[in-house]
Amino acid sequence: MDQYGGETNIEQLELTLYLFVVLYAPSLALEAVAGIPLSASILTTGIVCTFYTSLGGLKAVIWTDVFQSVIMVAGLITVVIVGSIEVGGFDQVWQINKKYNRLNFFDFNPDPKVRNTFWTLTLGGAFTAMPVWTVSQTAVQRFLAIRSFKDARRAVWMNVPGLIFIVTLCCLDGLVIFAVYADCDLGVQKKITSNDQTLPYFVINKLGHLRGVPGMFTACLYAGALSTASSALNAMALVTLEDIVKKRVPDITDANAAKLCKVIALSFGVIVIGGAFLVKYVGTMVLQLAYSIFGICGGPLLGIFFLGMFVPRANSKGAYFGVFTGAALTTWVFIGSVLYPPDKYPGQRSVQGCDFYIDAVRANRTFPNGTYNHESARVLDKWGDGLINNNYQGHSAAIADFYSMSYLWFSGLSVLTSFTIGIIMSLVLETKEDKERVIDPKLLFPLKEWLLSFLPGHTFKWDIEEEEEKMTDAEGMPIHQDELKINWDDAPPVDPGDKEEKHEMADTKL
Repeated sequence: MDQYGGETNIEQLELTLYLFVVLYAPSLALEAVAGIPLSASILTTGIVCTFYTSLGGLKAVIWTDVFQSVIMVAGLITVVIVGSIEVGGFDQVWQINKKYNRLNFFDFNPDPKVRNTFWTLTLGGAFTAMPVWTVSQTAVQRFLAIRSFKDARRAVWMNVPGLIFIVTLCCLDGLVIFAVYADCDLGVQKKITSNDQTLPYFVINKLGHLRGVPGMFTACLYAGALSTASSALNAMALVTLEDIVKKRVPDITDANAAKLCKVIALSFGVIVIGGAFLVKYVGTMVLQLAYSIFGICGGPLLGIFFLGMFVPRANSKGAYFGVFTGAALTTWVFIGSVLYPPDKYPGQRSVQGCDFYIDAVRANRTFPNGTYNHESARVLDKWGDGLINNNYQGHSAAIADFYSMSYLWFSGLSVLTSFTIGIIMSLVLETKEDKERVIDPKLLFPLKEWLLSFLPGHTFKWDIEEEEEKMTDAEGMPIHQDELKINWDDAPPVDPGDKEEKHEMADTKL
């Protein structure tokens, strides 16, 4: 953003909307697990998180994130182990999911309306995750807290195995829970009011007899919510302080800035608590809603960063047009997807193991004409063989098909729109001052040199890396100016004549 000479608050908007979902999701689950009212859970979670974030700062946030991550992983592993035992082993889990078409890893259907395909998960998922790991304030704040660029890059690579491990555990949890309830769909039984309550229902239904497990799961839910919310609140407060307050009050003292930062975090916490109550009216799953927010806000932000990195003639006017156009288009598509919900996942569900279906089948066998039990006849007429097929049928209106775009493509759509509109408007609205503006080369990505590095005999190193290497010692520690000391023992001998001449020159100046 330095290249454009302006400021933007789209990151605060993204984090605020995302925190609405973050507070709502565990509250919805706790309603199913512990019977805590949704409103009370939202208030409790929001107040606790806002309190310790305001008092502790970044250090408290990082250490609580570490502890909460351990709790989260423990809860996910417990669900996999106990659920697999319930079904009869993980082999049985795998076979059940295969039977109901839940293991189609290589679906190369290019249709963007299909929710999960190979292309949607790889390309669409990459664009969805990229803003979170590259330009979001929560990530950048942690990178800047690391002592060097090299260590920051090492931290990212070290994070990859852990992230893959956690995502894999979440997928395994989904497979296990589906296998447990494969013969009797929870939604049909009215056991849950939202698919987001499936996991907490499983914990109470299958793990409730194990002392401490429901409590650990509740802690797992809170850990995930608090770690994310605290990081976002801290980042939002710092961005507001640095990009808004200090630009208008540059002489603010550090002590007053620290106090003001806590007040800002507290204010954002109040806003987030209020917004979390509105999420239930959106009518979509939590994960889909979160990724849609990344697309609406994070996608345009990534698009204008690409614009600044790869287009030297980009300017602030083009960037603003690009970011607002990308956000507006993606918001329009998201609202359309809420009004015209996309078709469900094309896999089978079953009620063959439900008590009401089993009773109906038994009654029909005893009285084939179905006259003995009208309820049994009605059940069999409605459910047939007990298998429910979710097939894509499309919509009557062409615009509704556009709204059916998979939520994982939202970010890619907004990135492409912001980048393209940004280039066009930068060229159209370019002024003489824009043409004469000198851009720091470190703000531009040397694309040509990077492409040439793939050829034999060519190497690539960005200027920022070379500059950092000059300012670090052999162990990679940063060298500050006040640490640069002269070793007089290794200095060359000084000619006495030169020394006397310098003293005379000094006396003359005095």
